Amino acid sequence: MLRRPIGRILAPVAVALTTAGIVTYKAVRAHAGPRGVLVVAGDSYAAGLGLAINAPPALPAGPEMDLTVTGLPGTTTRQWSEVVGESLKNRSRRWVVFSLGTNDTGAPIQQLRGDIAKIAADCKTYKTGIAWIRPPRAVLLKLPEAAACWNAWARVVGEGRTFDTDANVKVDLGPDGLHPATYRPWAEALWSWLALLTA
Repeated sequence: MLRRPIGRILAPVAVALTTAGIVTYKAVRAHAGPRGVLVVAGDSYAAGLGLAINAPPALPAGPEMDLTVTGLPGTTTRQWSEVVGESLKNRSRRWVVFSLGTNDTGAPIQQLRGDIAKIAADCKTYKTGIAWIRPPRAVLLKLPEAAACWNAWARVVGEGRTFDTDANVKVDLGPDGLHPATYRPWAEALWSWLALLTA
């Protein structure tokens, strides 16, 4: 019978227990809501989510929660790439959560990738986390060209910092097939995800 050194047995167990402890700690902290200085920025989705987040009843807020929402309908990644650096230079944030890509359907993909890379670089320079809100996939029925834009955002931001809307909530779209009939369920799901992200 082979005997494995005790270190080889204990090391994986210690890693598993530590990981479980971190996950439990973050889950408990997340119940208090997001924490720190956050910005939700971008297009009409950002605007609608911001209004829904701020509508009563109030969603739970964690320690030192300071939320700014700047949603400008119709805006593109190119427009935001020109202002993010200056904005972060003037005031530090813990996270900037973008809703962008849907209005970039006419932009050349190389230009779009460059604009996203610039935004990511500016966030890194000012030690700000970057996250992205993936729109409801049902929107692709109306705007199939948006898939390339969304994929570009997802690649740069990464899975762990992408809020996958459809994986977290069912968003019922309104008559235009682009915007939700109501933003509140989407906002509540995003809020819970932000609580975990910032825990």
